[in-house]
Amino acid sequence: MNISTDLIFQAKSPAILSLLKTENTKAFVVGLLKDQVLAKHKTDVAALLLVLEGELSFKLRNEIKLLPKHDVFSIPVGEEHEVIGIHEKNSFLIFKYA
Repeated sequence: MNISTDLIFQAKSPAILSLLKTENTKAFVVGLLKDQVLAKHKTDVAALLLVLEGELSFKLRNEIKLLPKHDVFSIPVGEEHEVIGIHEKNSFLIFKYA
């Protein structure tokens, strides 16, 4: 698998590429085009976000945090958040673990 070729960006919705899924862990890559939104949602387990390409606007608790390429961010459990792509193509790895 190669993220650069296997992650297919699409205008209608965020692109998702599953990398790993076990009983206790899940890893996947999300692709967002410019101004594309990963709608408000919550995570029920610990999650780590790593920006692979582009830059993200991460909205949490009425605050906006800009996450440039290679930034790592720990997503708070149970807190509603939203992610928006800033550049033409943006991708990030989500690693969920129990």
